[in-house]
Amino acid sequence: MKLPFLTKKNDDSDYYLALILTEDKASAVILKAHETTLKTISTNEEFFTDSIEELSLEDFINVVDRTISKAEEVLPPQIETHKTVFGVKEKWVDKDSKKIKKEYLDKLKKVCDALDLSPIGFMVTAEAVTHLIQDEEGAPLSAVFAEIGEKQVSLSLLRGGKVVETMSSTLMHSATHTVDKLLSHFTVPVLPARIVLYLNKPDASASQTFISHQWSKSLPFLHVPQVTVLPAGFDTRAVMFGAATQMGFTVADLPHDALPKLALEEKHQEDMAAAEQARLDEEHTEDEPETTDEEKEEKNAEDELGENLDNIAPVTAPDEKAGEFGFVVNGEAPETKKHEDTDHETMQSTHNAIDEDSRHHNLVEPEYHAQKQHENGLTKKLPFLAAVPAMVKNLKFPKMGGIAAGLKGNKAPLKIIIPIVAIIIFLAGMSLFYINSVQATVTLSVTPNVVNENAEVTFSADSPSDFSNNVIAARTVTTAIDAQLATNATGKKDVGEKAKGSVTIFNNSDDPVNLSANTELKAGNGKVFILDKDVRVAAESGDVFTGTKPGTAQGSVTAKELGTEGNIPSGTRFTVGSTSTIAARNDDAFSGGTKKNVTVVSKADLDKLRNEIIESVQGDAQSKIAQGGNSGETVLPVAGEPTLQNPKFDKKEGDEASKVTLRASVVYLGMAYENSELTEYAQTIIKDQYADDVTVAQNSIKSTVDGTELTDSKTATANVTIQAGLLPQIDTQDVIKNVQNKSLGQAQETLANLPQVSKTDITFSPPIFIFPNLFPRLPNQISVKVNPE
Repeated sequence: MKLPFLTKKNDDSDYYLALILTEDKASAVILKAHETTLKTISTNEEFFTDSIEELSLEDFINVVDRTISKAEEVLPPQIETHKTVFGVKEKWVDKDSKKIKKEYLDKLKKVCDALDLSPIGFMVTAEAVTHLIQDEEGAPLSAVFAEIGEKQVSLSLLRGGKVVETMSSTLMHSATHTVDKLLSHFTVPVLPARIVLYLNKPDASASQTFISHQWSKSLPFLHVPQVTVLPAGFDTRAVMFGAATQMGFTVADLPHDALPKLALEEKHQEDMAAAEQARLDEEHTEDEPETTDEEKEEKNAEDELGENLDNIAPVTAPDEKAGEFGFVVNGEAPETKKHEDTDHETMQSTHNAIDEDSRHHNLVEPEYHAQKQHENGLTKKLPFLAAVPAMVKNLKFPKMGGIAAGLKGNKAPLKIIIPIVAIIIFLAGMSLFYINSVQATVTLSVTPNVVNENAEVTFSADSPSDFSNNVIAARTVTTAIDAQLATNATGKKDVGEKAKGSVTIFNNSDDPVNLSANTELKAGNGKVFILDKDVRVAAESGDVFTGTKPGTAQGSVTAKELGTEGNIPSGTRFTVGSTSTIAARNDDAFSGGTKKNVTVVSKADLDKLRNEIIESVQGDAQSKIAQGGNSGETVLPVAGEPTLQNPKFDKKEGDEASKVTLRASVVYLGMAYENSELTEYAQTIIKDQYADDVTVAQNSIKSTVDGTELTDSKTATANVTIQAGLLPQIDTQDVIKNVQNKSLGQAQETLANLPQVSKTDITFSPPIFIFPNLFPRLPNQISVKVNPE
């Protein structure tokens, strides 16, 4: 419907704000209206610190304020945006009344009051995105729309552009795992084979993970679903286009990434799936009782919650141009075209998130229902053969004599009948032979889906393998390398002789004195001498009348230090300790003292050799220790702290020499593991990470060990990268049931839908050229081979 009160005059300009609120972020788009054109001026987005559902009102307002303020920085001075269009989550809108739920409405009102915003309408972001996809692709969308947030995953099931079911859950192990499990809760018999992915935070690796994900076999897809990743900013474009369309503007769109185009085959399959579901919906609708007028009045009897944002109208059908984005302005919804099946179309089921333990408790793997057996393929393709047995049975053959008579004369009808009967009998025989004897062989070439996993692994020589705790058993490996290394001596040392001589020791005390060997005597020039032997010095003698005489004794001394300084002259006086009653003097000069400085081996020289001899063989040690593993083993590319065995120096510390040489065996410690252990560990990791309906292709597992560190002599840690090719479990008996009695073309079409099958080869033995290639009706005449590429 037209909204004349919102339409601008041709010569006026105005500004609008589109505020899109998702699980993890708020996005603001500043729009400028000029005449009939709406143009994007600027955009900005800010991420919430927590989920929008758990965020406090104050933090919510602050983030929205910051988002709008940064987007408004490009506006002229004194210009602020007030007129606001909101893009909200689907769970914020009541599915029956199509109005914003009261708790969310109150929150939006407080935001508008705090930031001086004038709300002119709202739309459900997911529906706006859906309609923009429909607009760009030119057909109603049938797909699963998945919105992936940091902590929340929301799914919407769409058929012909209409939301059939919605559900959400907190993020579990991974986004792909969560989506896979949520898909199993949809109640429709067939899921559309397309998933439209919207990431709140664009992530190339996450997109690739979805594209390569192996979906659970129990999910009712007709074939492997195509994953479409929406470009960044697609939600803001969708809301902008929806608002512009409803307000009567054309959009001056900015350059953007286009949606990936569907292949013709994929588009055809999607349309077929949508048509099939529509048929099922129609059958279901016919079984439901019609809604009474009284119930309709009760449903529409809800009071309005307030102005502007309060009045919510249902999202319009996708084929209505004016209101195709479900936009609501000032409480007035666009007019909607009534359909007879409205009641059924608005029946949407929303599933609440379930905890991880109970979510899958009641899940049961559905039985595989083989396609209904067709009638005999040969008679279906060649219907005249169906009458052959009856014709043969009812034929009355004349006696041989009659036959001979019938062949004579001009009128011989048997001349015509017999060839026809012979041909019929021949064809019947060939048919029976074909049906009961021809063997069909189906060879399926399957391409493995390559996946990668990383793990932190401990290699232990003390404990057995424990894959649940990422422990792999290993053994220690040692290698010894004989080495020799020499270096120049750098120590310095004084060498020479000590001066020697004799002294007379005087005792001027009343008592004799015993001086032990090594008693120090200090000369007048400061040099110290050592008494060589014990000496006893008698006490003084005499009296006061005749005079006293000190006791004397002779002793030999040696200088304490080397050098010529000890060659003192005669008559030098010596003191003995601190006593004044004992002294000494030499009568003859001391001699023999010499000194010179020479190069000797120092402790630093020996330590240097110990370190450098290890470094000199390190390169050889790494290659030699790598060869220390047994057959079927791999040695980790790491070595422990090396040690020296039997080190021998040709000089001792302090020896006078110009060089010193070290000979020793350098011993290195490493670790080796069995390749089979690592392979078994890799298989365990892959099986734990992926569904039971896939198998690992033979010889496809490759493991790479890097970042190895030796934590002690018997333990090492490393990063292990595991690459494996996954194959779907194809039940050959199911394949046989699905190709029985089918023509070659029908069988090839059926086999093409098998997951990861890249090539199909079908042979018939023996080939009969006059019959079309039909599969036998007996299962034991069909064999199926699955060959990984």
